[in-house]
Amino acid sequence: MKLFLLSLLVLVAATALALFVMQDPGYVLIAVGPWTIETSFALLVAGILLAFVLLYFGIRLFKGLFAVPRRLGQRRRQRREEKAQTALSHGLMELAEGKWKQAERDVLKYAKQGQQPVLSYLAAARAAQEQGAEERRDRYLKLAHELEPDADIAVGLTQVELLLEQGKREQALAALQRLYEYWPSHPKVLKALSQLYRELGEWRRLRELLPRLRKARVFDAATLDAIDREVYEALLRESVDATELEAVWQKMPKALREDEGLLATYVECLHRFGEDARAEALLRTALKRRQSAPLLRLYGLVQGEHPERQLALAENILQKNPHDPVALLTAGRCALRNRLWGKAREYLEASVQARPSAEACYELATLLDKMGEHEMALAYYRQGLALSNCCEEPVAAGYTVEKALPAISPPPPPPDVDAASG
Repeated sequence: MKLFLLSLLVLVAATALALFVMQDPGYVLIAVGPWTIETSFALLVAGILLAFVLLYFGIRLFKGLFAVPRRLGQRRRQRREEKAQTALSHGLMELAEGKWKQAERDVLKYAKQGQQPVLSYLAAARAAQEQGAEERRDRYLKLAHELEPDADIAVGLTQVELLLEQGKREQALAALQRLYEYWPSHPKVLKALSQLYRELGEWRRLRELLPRLRKARVFDAATLDAIDREVYEALLRESVDATELEAVWQKMPKALREDEGLLATYVECLHRFGEDARAEALLRTALKRRQSAPLLRLYGLVQGEHPERQLALAENILQKNPHDPVALLTAGRCALRNRLWGKAREYLEASVQARPSAEACYELATLLDKMGEHEMALAYYRQGLALSNCCEEPVAAGYTVEKALPAISPPPPPPDVDAASG
């Protein structure tokens, strides 16, 4: 439509110009030295227009001739890039299908001519590793880095991934730490480094990395909180003495110190280092705030400075939950520490009846054995062994019933046992 309107406009203009020239063609005289040119104005205008058109198309033709080599070069380059892209696509498909040798050959065929040579060499490195050719793999990674220095992160992360697939975690860690030195805020680097720290158990380094993980939002808030908790639980368990344990506990955020699981871990470690008085005080405070089966169980394993206060608290909790097997077990253990054999037996038997457990059976069997009721003790030993998942004694390190009970002569039971029972 536009072409039609333009043609119509040109036709009208030409007709109007022709009519004007026919009425008055005009006269033009040009004198240059001894030369003179006489012509009509219409012919002069027509000559100028013709000269302009000839000059215009002449210049276009001249430029076109000079552009031919460049266009031919572009065309050849475009064809090479198309071939390289096709070869890369075929190679990646073969790589996905596990055809390592063909994949390596195809991705390298036009690697330097392609638009994405880094991808070609990275794919070749993976194919070479699958064939066990580590030297070729490293050479391809080096070539990728040399061709595209700005692709250091992509090349480095690929190298780390390949090393991890080979089980070379220490070398992968070294490569990741080099990347971290130059790009300490890169999300991919931070994520890979944090995951490797967890796998290697590098909890102190992971704790130092946590602020950057939060700032870069590498994980969601719930995942970061879980990692935070996991780090401090591991650091508590790895403490070599009470001083180091206390230092870790004090550095822990307040919200985590109130976490029930971490408190239980801290108490277990205190008990392991012989800090039962500190552990008992913490458990007493925690149990007054909330009832917790894991904390209540630990309360029966630690030995505070006042065993009678422990028994009183255990019995107070038991009044609120008279059939709770953990509360009964804890009350039984506290009764043992107070040498109340009859009461301890009553509580332990009630715990086994409420819900048999390896711990309750072991405590009751040991008590009965010391009291001379060997056949019944043997029955509870067998029951406890059947309930236990391993052959270790199901009580915390550093505490056994033998320590709580003095030597008791064979039956009949000694007088102090009868008196306590009454």
